[in-house]
Parts: sequence; C-alpha cells; structure tokens
Amino acid sequence: MPVEHFFVRSHLGTPSIERDQWKLTVEGKVRRPREWTWSQLKEMEQESRTVTLECAENLPGGSLVGNAQWRGVPLARLLEEAGVVEDAREAVLEGADRGLDELEMVPVTYARSLPLDEAMTAGTLVALEMNGQPLTPEHGFPARVIVPGWYGMAHVKWLTRVRVSAEPFRGFYMAKRYFTARRHPNTGEPVITPVTRMGVKSRIDSPVEGQTLSPGSHVVRGRAWAGCRTVERVEVSSDGGRSWTPARLQDTPAPCTWVRWSHTWEPPRTGAYALQVRAFDDRGETQPLQQDLGRINRYDNRWLHTVRCAVKH
Repeated sequence: MPVEHFFVRSHLGTPSIERDQWKLTVEGKVRRPREWTWSQLKEMEQESRTVTLECAENLPGGSLVGNAQWRGVPLARLLEEAGVVEDAREAVLEGADRGLDELEMVPVTYARSLPLDEAMTAGTLVALEMNGQPLTPEHGFPARVIVPGWYGMAHVKWLTRVRVSAEPFRGFYMAKRYFTARRHPNTGEPVITPVTRMGVKSRIDSPVEGQTLSPGSHVVRGRAWAGCRTVERVEVSSDGGRSWTPARLQDTPAPCTWVRWSHTWEPPRTGAYALQVRAFDDRGETQPLQQDLGRINRYDNRWLHTVRCAVKH
C-alpha cells in the first residue's frame, strides 16, 4: 500500500524530531546500556519485512489496516549488544509523543511493553524505512518498532527508548487501553483480556455498501489476513451466510501479510443481496459470525464483513 494511503493513528499527535539530534537508548536490565544515532543504526546490516498493520479498533471493512515493506535493524541485535540480564522479562518501548490523553485528559507518554521473547524474535524490527523510503513523520520518523502479527498499538512510533525490565509494565497504554472486557456472569465484575496479536480477518473492497449493480457477472474483491499465521482459504456468501463458495487467492499466502482474493459472482435474480466474506488460517481458525454484544469495549473486531447491495435493470 502506498505510504500516502496508509492509515495513520496516534494518541498524542506527531512530535517534531530532528534526525541528527535523535538517539535511541537501550537501558534497564542490561549489562551495557547503549545509545545509537540514526546514522549508526543506518550503517548496521538492514533487514526487510512485509507486514500488515491493523489498528485494534478497526471495524470489519474499516480502513485502519495496511500492508507495507519495512526495513531496519532487528531489535534483538540491539538488545544483544546491550547484554540483557537473566531475570529480564519485558522490553518497554517508549516513543517521543507526549501530551494529554485524548479521553481522560491526563499527561502521558506513549509507551507499550512486549514480552522479552517477542522483542527478541527475528521478526521484530526497529524500522527506519517504509516501502523503500525513510519513514515519514506521521509513520514514526526517525524510527519505529514493527512487531509482526501484533495489533498496531505495539508498533511504537518515534521510538526513543527501550527499557528492559524484570517487572510487568503498568503504564497508561497498558493498563487503561487495549483490552477487551466482559461482565462476569455471577459477580458482574469486568473480566479483562489484553489485546495483543491479530486474528484471522477479511474484508470486501468491491462492491461497496449500498452499490447498485446491473444483472450479469461481477467480480467481488477483497483482502484477508491472519496475524503471523497464513491465510488458508477465503469463502464468500451472497445469501447472508446460508451458503458459502470458495474465493480465489490472488497472492501466494505468507505469514504476517495480507492476501488479495476475488470471486466471480453472477446474481441469479434482481433484488437485494447481503455479501459476506470469511477467512480461515492455516490452523483452521476463522472469524466470529457476528458482533459480540456482551463485550464492554470494542477492540479486536473480527466478525464477518457484510456489504449490502442491489441488482437492478
């Protein structure tokens, strides 16, 4: 997806950063605290990852999802140079974005933590480039984290500090955001589940909601993704989910990146239709059929995308 079309989501605005004044610090539970300038990171061996990012608040069919090629230095390499100590458990990723939280209006710095084993995986990058060009300010210049398979809140932009910790991080954007909650059936108390990795999901790109089509053959198109699993198959329904037909995958499925799909559909009659799509990953998991109305908040929204259209002469 071109950079100019890639979604932008942040809580605290876009900080203004001079590249030559910026440094990345790795500290905390390490033997050799380190700092790197942008030029020093750029001189290190670079690796590329094609990764789909999705905002945890994205609704079925929503635009807060994109696919791009990211290039930078594996975070594990920086942590290894700093020498992580044996009792370390988490890597706290801190951005340069600071301000008042948009809902609670309290002063905060954007920071999220990752389990240390996730921070040390080969896929997790400190990215300096997006689609072959330096990151734009909106997408995290001069450096951001890419955590393949995790929702967008983990891909910390404007990265300035990595603090290795032996204790769980309880910062604002860990404790107050990015979890799902349901009322306990007996006590009524909220049962909290953190939002972390993306699940399998799909969307219809065309036709669009409310579109009027002429009789005859039409190609239904869209995309599907499955976090760091692989999309196994995609199915389309034109009767509100009563029956399903396999779609054709137009890309070779790969972990961490979306796949385009298409389906040739010939409506049997004129009238109203409800087109739906569902995807399956390589473990056989699929999407919820409908929205879970028992949830208190709205993250990890993966129920079936439905497009209502009409066929008329």
